[in-house]
Amino acid sequence: DNCTTEGFNCSDGDPCTIGESISEDCECEGGIYTDEDGDGFCIGEDPDDNDPCIPNSDDCNDEANCSLYNVEGFEFGWGIWNDGGSDCTRIFSSFYSTTGNYSIRIRDNSGNSSSTTTDNLPANNSSQINVTFTFYPNSMETNEDFFLEISNNGGGSYSVVDSWVSGSDFSNGSFYTETVNITGNFTNTTRLRFRCDASTNSDQIFLDDIQVELCGNSATLPEVLPTTSVFANSHTTIEDPILSLYPNPVSADNEVNLKVISTDIDKEIQVHDISGRLIYQCVEDGSTENITIQTTGYQSNIYIITVVTDKTRYQRRLVVN
Repeated sequence: DNCTTEGFNCSDGDPCTIGESISEDCECEGGIYTDEDGDGFCIGEDPDDNDPCIPNSDDCNDEANCSLYNVEGFEFGWGIWNDGGSDCTRIFSSFYSTTGNYSIRIRDNSGNSSSTTTDNLPANNSSQINVTFTFYPNSMETNEDFFLEISNNGGGSYSVVDSWVSGSDFSNGSFYTETVNITGNFTNTTRLRFRCDASTNSDQIFLDDIQVELCGNSATLPEVLPTTSVFANSHTTIEDPILSLYPNPVSADNEVNLKVISTDIDKEIQVHDISGRLIYQCVEDGSTENITIQTTGYQSNIYIITVVTDKTRYQRRLVVN
């Protein structure tokens, strides 16, 4: 006889499987092994199978406790970064900038003079420092390179964390985005340094949108210190139509409120990620002043909100934690 309960849900007694059902032979079968967060603990063993840091958080403490310390686009100055010398300068040119009009150029191979260095970072409670940045190489010859370095003694000495080599890691004339995760024992005099290692003044690296995260188990990580960037696409100073962007920083799966000046013409709202990918776009009536942007699904990173009219373009950075 046919099984009268065929197709009914059932349990085969294995805590690691889901989706069992009664077969035509009245057997409970078809279970699928499930580990949603991929942490090695199946759904029946894991108190929260959507969080890879539960139940074993040994490998997750640093990532789960990261605080965005600084984002710098150099639109209004150097921020926490410093001019190393004659082969380092702040450049006004949108051609070399991923956002805005300014970037930092390092060139040649003259040690500290070819470098830009942070102030001391309050990193004594951190066990990891994450650095994300964009760069544009110009006229770098094959095998010429630049470094990210770290000092734990206030700049007394530096060690190389990572390097990027022309011809293998990058080609001239394109923008690149890199993230470096640095682990170790840090101090309140920890500094970061980008240093060019080329051969002439024409060998150049342009740095922009440098983001520094401090990570660790301490509950007293530093407060977020974002940098806001506002600029028009012409060199003429025009009244900024963006009155406020709040909250900024904002948490993922939340919303940000953009308040703009009422105008007689329609305005387009765009959101790009740090790589330049358009992830949101809408057109609002000129009279609209309050615009809500949902951050659901956004990753922790820097985003660029752009307000465009037929005559002007304005941008602000949004930090999503």
